[in-house]
Formats: sequence, structure tokens, C-alpha cells
Amino acid sequence: VKYIAILNIIKSIKELIKSIKEENVK
Repeated sequence: VKYIAILNIIKSIKELIKSIKEENVK
């Protein structure tokens, strides 16, 4: 369970970074 939670956190962080980069492009 903890392993899945860690993967979800990493995924969320990647999505956050992606959204930040897209905002910077604008």
C-alpha cells in the first residue's frame, strides 16, 4: 500500500511540474 501511495505522490508531483512549466510557457 505504501508503495502505491509513493507512486501516486510521484505522479502528482510530475503533474504539478508539468502544469507549472505550461504556465511558464504562457
